[in-house]
Amino acid sequence: MQAKRKTYAKDNFNIYCMKLLMTCTQCVPMDNNSLRELEFMSIEIRNDGLYKVTCPNGHTSITWLQNQKFEILFDMAAMALLDSYNREAVSSMAASLERFYEFYINVILLKHGVEFKIFEEAWKYVKNQSERQLGAFLFLYLLENKRLKTIDPKFYTFRNEVIHKGYIPSYDEVIEYGEHIYQFIVTILKELKETSGDSFWKVITHGASQMHSKENERLIKSTMSISTIISHADGDIGSKTFKQKLDELKQHKRFKYSK
Repeated sequence: MQAKRKTYAKDNFNIYCMKLLMTCTQCVPMDNNSLRELEFMSIEIRNDGLYKVTCPNGHTSITWLQNQKFEILFDMAAMALLDSYNREAVSSMAASLERFYEFYINVILLKHGVEFKIFEEAWKYVKNQSERQLGAFLFLYLLENKRLKTIDPKFYTFRNEVIHKGYIPSYDEVIEYGEHIYQFIVTILKELKETSGDSFWKVITHGASQMHSKENERLIKSTMSISTIISHADGDIGSKTFKQKLDELKQHKRFKYSK
């Protein structure tokens, strides 16, 4: 894929209007003072996190996005909310939560010696049932921490009303739901980084192995991580509320890119 957009760089990478802005690793200047004028490629976000791109200078490379799917989905929810798509925001937040359950289960199982291939084989039996995934998370969290951690039941009801019964939520209702989901995820992320650091980072970097296929072996490979509302790499994660993060995203969306 090839796309071109000339811009003044505010951040090296970011999601802008549901597109991923990327720079060519071969074209990035050594002089940081030159970073203000870069050729950015506007790329459609992919499910597998692998991006094969050709820059305007003809360099082809593969980049793996290190951000986990729950991070990307939550940003998609925030973007939808800012564009007044309230139902779509709730749907993406709910999907983000479910993918976080999967991430948590993977980390804890790996911590206790269950390798990725075994986890992936077992996951096939629950990947199509949200309630089974919730149950797996609840009891694994209980076993690991000797206490229960779950979403307030009223928000499960709210989610089901929106997704399955066509309920149209207000902006304030989505903010309340989003704040609850956000705090739930960032609190557990902080716990994981403190108590399960080795397996946490192994799961984070596991996707990079997808780049090492024979088809891709001749292409330059790199990894990158973008700033998201829920960012696993944030050293100060959870220091701000969802509403504060949303306001920051709203301001960033106003940053215009020149063609």
